[in-house]
Amino acid sequence: MLIAIFVATDAYVAGLNQPGGFWRSTEAAGDPVLPGLHPIRYKFFFFSNAISFIASLLAITFNVYYEKLDLKRIKFPLYGLTVTAILGLGGAYAAGSCRDSRHTGYVLGLIVPVLVCIFLQWFLVGSNAISLPFGTRGSKQYNNDLDKPCELIQLLAILAAIVAYQAGIDPPGGVWADNGASHSVGDPILLTTHPRRYKVFFYFNSVAFVASLVIMVMLQNEFLVRSHVLEAAMILDLFCLIGAYAVGSCRDTSTSIYTVALAGGVLIYVVIHILFSTLEKKSDKQGEEDKIKEHQLEKKRELLLLVAILAATLTYQAGLTPPSGFWENDEFGHRAGFPVLLDKFPIRYKAFFYCNATSFMASVALIVLLLNRNLYGPGIKCYALFVCMVAGMFGLIGAYATGSSMHLRTSIVVLILVTVVFAAVVYVAIIGRGQRANINQHQSKHTKSTNQQGRWHGGHTKTNTRSTGS
Repeated sequence: MLIAIFVATDAYVAGLNQPGGFWRSTEAAGDPVLPGLHPIRYKFFFFSNAISFIASLLAITFNVYYEKLDLKRIKFPLYGLTVTAILGLGGAYAAGSCRDSRHTGYVLGLIVPVLVCIFLQWFLVGSNAISLPFGTRGSKQYNNDLDKPCELIQLLAILAAIVAYQAGIDPPGGVWADNGASHSVGDPILLTTHPRRYKVFFYFNSVAFVASLVIMVMLQNEFLVRSHVLEAAMILDLFCLIGAYAVGSCRDTSTSIYTVALAGGVLIYVVIHILFSTLEKKSDKQGEEDKIKEHQLEKKRELLLLVAILAATLTYQAGLTPPSGFWENDEFGHRAGFPVLLDKFPIRYKAFFYCNATSFMASVALIVLLLNRNLYGPGIKCYALFVCMVAGMFGLIGAYATGSSMHLRTSIVVLILVTVVFAAVVYVAIIGRGQRANINQHQSKHTKSTNQQGRWHGGHTKTNTRSTGS
């Protein structure tokens, strides 16, 4: 169901905002640019995207009414529609994200891992293991402890595929609005001005998109979920997103290095925090880990993962397509493909850029840590991951305040409002935690007193019995 909704969302948006943009200053204003320059490519994109959209809608319909129908009869049509929707989306991405046959072939070649995963499920593992989608696995043989983590990972893969697909169709830097000596209208500006940077972004983003599709397919099988292949694909997806963001959100190498260093700094901080807290626990609090219940730890992990996924999704899109857009030509001393905000308000743009980059890198690093139990367990207990979440949230707040308005006074008002709301939420959380602690303390005292009374009554009864017997 989630996969079908994701495909329908991407295909719908891409169908209305087609790659290459639209004509503006000619008689054909409003018509797509791509059909006049690349008619075969446009037809391939259009029909692939349309087939993907229709197949996903039919899959959603089957998922909604599958309880009223015979599952054995709709199982093969359901998976056939889902696979058709995924492959159609991959074909639309291959045709719309580039303008030459060589790079289109490279992207189409990346779809091979998706087909390999599908064939592995049906031939090597067997079709019985994927008889039910997530959320409906009611068989006794299936372990319930895998259901919730897999749903969270599936949500992460879907959101990663959404942002990667949109970034590939609408690349950073925008597209040319007119023809030039070394470019045509509708071509990516970054491909002309910074070809190496654009190619690095293109391949990183494409691998992240395909890795997300592979993860969504793998999650439908319990055997593949338990293997380490899923973890490797998830890490590959996240690191490719980091690489695509680092080269697509800026235009110079030093800034890209600083951006990647933010993620490394977050990981180093968490590891150091965990190491010092572990040393303290070994010396003074050896039994503290036994006091924390497993379900409470999982609830905190789910909350942190959902917040990190939300922040990473928002900041990835905002970093590649910053507020106020890009310059479309080199007129009036401006550079095509560079952010408009950078030339008009450089200080405001730098504040937005680093706040947004800090939030994105902190969120991705947090997701990576939350995928490994050996790290997120002690990281949650020593509050290292909560510090990362707070840093990501404040970065998101700062980016919104500086990017949503061009006036300093308005940005200050937004910051004050958000700070007041955040302080109120923290205050309510502290009060609630204090109340829960008092309740637990009262319950523990009541339990101890009850146990003592039971022991006293038991001992008194035994004494009376002995005296009576004597």
